[in-house]
Amino acid sequence: MEKKQSILLSISGKKRVEVQFAEVDISSLKLGLFNPRFRHKSLKSEEEVEKDIWSETDIQPLFMSILQSKGISEPLFIKHDGTVEEGNRRLVCLRKIKQKYGDNSDIFPKDGYTKIPVYILPKDLDPVDLAVLLARLHVSGKKEWDALNQAEHIYDLKDVHGLTYEQMSNLIGMSRGKIFQKYWAYKETKDFLELHPDQPIIKYSFFEEAYKKSNVRDFLSSDSNKKEFYSWIINNKFD
Repeated sequence: MEKKQSILLSISGKKRVEVQFAEVDISSLKLGLFNPRFRHKSLKSEEEVEKDIWSETDIQPLFMSILQSKGISEPLFIKHDGTVEEGNRRLVCLRKIKQKYGDNSDIFPKDGYTKIPVYILPKDLDPVDLAVLLARLHVSGKKEWDALNQAEHIYDLKDVHGLTYEQMSNLIGMSRGKIFQKYWAYKETKDFLELHPDQPIIKYSFFEEAYKKSNVRDFLSSDSNKKEFYSWIINNKFD
């Protein structure tokens, strides 16, 4: 990796984070297996991750955008070993374009594969800084993760990294009410799965919908009512 320049990023309000901007060859980059969007899919290899991303319904517009632009303009965030922390979808699109048009420089220039703009994150990056950065980009930002991944990330920000609702709101630009909704729904889902581990985690959606209705939320404050609610979910009483 040829390092070009240092850039300071303000993320969590602590010491600014120094990242290195560089242009790298696509062959030096690896898909991140532990990205939040894959946590519940048990993907064990880059091949499985790439296949999963390529199957997403909204990946084709991104593919065409990169193809027509003849490259990417927004840098990926990567570790020192080339693992992508943010930008896995763009990397998959570049790989697919290279597979299809790699020998035709008139359609896609060689620089589009050999000079990928990246930000190289420091080895000693505070996990809170990384968590907040990803939240800005994918919980309240440009390309949102699905509701489940957002909620789990917010849960981690609070229960793993110790941020308050106010800190999260200020740092990622989302209302405290929305943050609490997602935290509550994910915590309730965890409680449900502890009692019923055979159920899929996508049942999260029932709890997020439950939170939006104050009478249902009040109903769930009772343990006996909560057990009844669980039985309705298990027995498919809801659409």
